[in-house]
Amino acid sequence: PAPLMVSVAATSKLYLDPLPLFAMITSGFVNGDTPGSLSGEAAFQTPPTTASPAGAYAVHVTGLSSPDYAIQYQAGTLSILPRGAAISIASDVNPAAYGQSVRIAASVSSTLGTPTGSVELFAGATSYGVRVLVSGNVAFDVPALPPGTHTFQARYLASSNYVGSLSAPLHQIVERAASTAALTVSPSPSTYGQVVTLTVRVTSPLGVPPTGSVEFLEGAAVFGTATLSPQGDAAVATLTTTTLAAGTHQISAAYAGSSVLQPSSAPPQSFSVARSATEVTLATSPNPSRVGEALTLRATVNAVAPG
Repeated sequence: PAPLMVSVAATSKLYLDPLPLFAMITSGFVNGDTPGSLSGEAAFQTPPTTASPAGAYAVHVTGLSSPDYAIQYQAGTLSILPRGAAISIASDVNPAAYGQSVRIAASVSSTLGTPTGSVELFAGATSYGVRVLVSGNVAFDVPALPPGTHTFQARYLASSNYVGSLSAPLHQIVERAASTAALTVSPSPSTYGQVVTLTVRVTSPLGVPPTGSVEFLEGAAVFGTATLSPQGDAAVATLTTTTLAAGTHQISAAYAGSSVLQPSSAPPQSFSVARSATEVTLATSPNPSRVGEALTLRATVNAVAPG
């Protein structure tokens, strides 16, 4: 018998794809013989199934015979390759307000099966950690971000059965937090010339005192500015004046905002300034006087407190 080598052609498939058809390769036929000159039918055996993990597996062939050939069998290789996977990310609130935490969810999918492994979330050079996928999903709780636009991406770190991938960018917008301004006028009503105190209290949901300045307005005209001072978790700006004319005034206040807080305005306060009461005293000099002597009469007008 002539020596004849029968081997299995190398082949491959993706993880979870059906097993491919195997082919044999022969070497050593003489006298014009072909595989059809052999008796029997090639039978291929390999351990993996459709769901076997990625890796290299031996494929054996048997089942052939011939009186004219001494057949030797040589195993081939079936390569099961990792399957492609895609990752996407989404924010639960976009835009968000400063001081508000954001949850960014990542989902990893494939055309077959559910990928396993881990995902890393990052923004630029800042990593927000690595989380293990559960049923192809994972979520990251991102602490409060400064106002502006932050670009996030997630990286699927791959597994033995799935190829790693990178998500499209997510542009997370963080707006300045809201602020609230409230104005009080004291005393109200007041008297012309009396010291009037205008107080603005600014609060925010951040739990820390706002910073910045406040403008005081009558109508559209600004007549004073004051800087906020901390008062607990709020901040207060105060302006005193004695120059408000008698009559009715509409006073409002505008907080200019800060790097983390939006501007806000206090609703106008209407209050009146009454004319000050007066008293007149009269004095003569000299007193007593002589007939024919020049006499000076002096009238003094004073405002009555608190004017």
